[in-house]
Amino acid sequence: MIQQIAECAPLAVESTRATARVGLVEEFRERVIHEFAWQVWLAKTEDHLEGVRAVGERRLGEFKLT
Repeated sequence: MIQQIAECAPLAVESTRATARVGLVEEFRERVIHEFAWQVWLAKTEDHLEGVRAVGERRLGEFKLT
């Protein structure tokens, strides 16, 4: 497939690549902000504390979804 793309008209390939990239930076930024908000919330849960303890004690976590 890469060979077929390489054999295409270079301007058309570049145009297609540019179209595919439109909005990627903004979308990525939005998703990172969204994920950060979740991580902040999750860090306040008992399950987070249990996970940290379990890793420190080298055991499986006993999660309660709280």
